[in-house]
Amino acid sequence: VAAGRETSTYKFEMPPSIRANAMRVDEALAAVKVCDPAVGSGAFPVGMMNEIVKAREVLSIYSQTSEGSVYDFKRECIENSLYGVDIDPGAVEIAKLRLWLSLVVDEEDIHNIKPLPNLDYKLMRGNSLLGLPDGVLLNPEKLQELEERKKTYFDETNPSKKDDLRKEINHLFEELVESARQFDPTLGKVNFDFRTHFSEIFQEQGGFDVVIGNPPYGAKLNDLSKQFITSNFQCFKGNFDIYSAFIQLAFQISTEDGFWSFINPVSWQSGENYIVLRRFLLQNGKLEI
Repeated sequence: VAAGRETSTYKFEMPPSIRANAMRVDEALAAVKVCDPAVGSGAFPVGMMNEIVKAREVLSIYSQTSEGSVYDFKRECIENSLYGVDIDPGAVEIAKLRLWLSLVVDEEDIHNIKPLPNLDYKLMRGNSLLGLPDGVLLNPEKLQELEERKKTYFDETNPSKKDDLRKEINHLFEELVESARQFDPTLGKVNFDFRTHFSEIFQEQGGFDVVIGNPPYGAKLNDLSKQFITSNFQCFKGNFDIYSAFIQLAFQISTEDGFWSFINPVSWQSGENYIVLRRFLLQNGKLEI
């Protein structure tokens, strides 16, 4: 059967609206920004990448300009769409390796495999909940300098230059945190912040299109971390489980019309301690359980 043609025995399963707008849908999939704030070993980003690639493969039948192999689609997704954070440095390194392996496994010709760009500032080690509070004013010149260094680092292949750039980026971040510390003494705990480390996302579109993950629950917090999170996340109070703060974080780092999808315990649905969280969800989003 010729691509894009119905016959008496073959009917399209793709809705007409999708076929007619295949190019626009493909462009949206290529540009979507996805974050897992508790990325672990990378299972969720890899799964999201596979879904995006499958959809773009199908759309390529109807969009003549959307041509590319599975390898090309995966590489583009890794470079442009996927972001993640985890407190465990070992998990972050596994997530990077997992993405690379998922990419090369689909390319039979080794000569077509290109070195991956540096993912150090796309999959990062840090505590997602201990970032800079909303409303903290950052030095715009330092922030711009940080963004420029990250762009350069992304494609750098020279090990010595990479090391120098990494030191410069980390130093700039420390300078930004130091300038903001006057607002909150607990900022000494900050080692990661979405609006600085992933600043290109917030400068371009104000947040992520999709936030996914399986955030931790039952985690033990020290007093300083608990104080900081309680002060900055209204949904985390008293003896609430830590996942409630991650739910609020998803709203904070996504666009106004963004989506989030988490695996959570059911305690938030009826537990008396989670009234504030349920009210927050009803006021700020639309639930699909």
